[in-house]
Amino acid sequence: MRTTVLAAALVLAACGGEPPVTRTAWKLETDLSTVGYVSIKAGDFAETNAFGRVVGRVEPTGEARISIDLDTVETNVDIRNERMRKVFFKTKTYPEAVVTLALDPAALQELGVGDRVRIDAPLTLALHGETAEYDAAMFVTRASADRVTVDLVRPILVDAREFGLENGLNELMALAGLPSITPTAPVTASLVFTRADD
Repeated sequence: MRTTVLAAALVLAACGGEPPVTRTAWKLETDLSTVGYVSIKAGDFAETNAFGRVVGRVEPTGEARISIDLDTVETNVDIRNERMRKVFFKTKTYPEAVVTLALDPAALQELGVGDRVRIDAPLTLALHGETAEYDAAMFVTRASADRVTVDLVRPILVDAREFGLENGLNELMALAGLPSITPTAPVTASLVFTRADD
């Protein structure tokens, strides 16, 4: 979940045409962006999961904020979706995970259409009332004058115990009759940003 998202701020830096990136805001295209993770249960059984709604914005200052709607978690099993919302994430109290990132907008100002560059930057994930910082590696590609894509170079490993989620994890195991659920999950993200109109 640290995903996450994270890569948003890079977008600012990624557009070097007019108007200058330092004076441009960018918005996340929700329908074209994905944040997902892999859960591992019973030692070696892996399943892919994703979130249906992610929103975000990068300000002209380079400050980025990406919000993941935890109620939209999709595990491909209805009862598991419900348990993830109610038991694990407790979305009535903690409805979202938020990733924030800051980057110098001038860092990628010369990136041309079709160019791709790797960026390494720290990001902060806020989840379940706790925060943690991660080092993220991202590929930023300028798809057009008004669009950039941001993809994690490699998954970010998020440990549920860092966010006080171990009790929820134990309850999930009991409900599903599982011997174990690995507390660390690799999180992936592929994000698309376009110039904001406002």
